[in-house]
Amino acid sequence: MDRVAHGTSARGSKCVAAKLTEADVLAIRKNEERLSQKELSARYGVAVGTIGGIAQGRAWTWL
Repeated sequence: MDRVAHGTSARGSKCVAAKLTEADVLAIRKNEERLSQKELSARYGVAVGTIGGIAQGRAWTWL
């Protein structure tokens, strides 16, 4: 929690292994094109479960 408070936490796009940016996550949540989770996962290069977690608010919860 201390790293989060000071802004030194490596979460989100600051993480070296992150494939998504904050803008990508917000676009996935809006899903204005009404794409399926499978189509979104192909577009962003992540697993379908990752898209589901983002859409349901279990992943990237701080956004």
